[in-house]
Amino acid sequence: MDIQVFWDSSLYEVNDYMESRQRVKTTEKREAVLDMFMLANIIAERDPLTDKEKGRLSCPWDYYPQLFAGDKRRVEQDNAEREFEEYKEKRRRAFTAHNRQRGGCGL
Repeated sequence: MDIQVFWDSSLYEVNDYMESRQRVKTTEKREAVLDMFMLANIIAERDPLTDKEKGRLSCPWDYYPQLFAGDKRRVEQDNAEREFEEYKEKRRRAFTAHNRQRGGCGL
């Protein structure tokens, strides 16, 4: 913001400019963090010394909870939905196998 524009602006315009600048900075920070995590995951996947049996790799929200709160909720919801669909399919297969053993119609 040019100094003359600053002095000619109202308090609300200056506040709006500052909020806009903060949103841009937050977006840039999120992109930088995501780039670093993607690079770290690529390196960890290709590193022969990484113990892949140990479990999942860290996620950005483990280190930046406020910055990635929405992403964490979305991923957790997607995982819950996927697990529920897998559970339903597993139960359907078990019921079908049970019905076949009992001589049922075998949906």
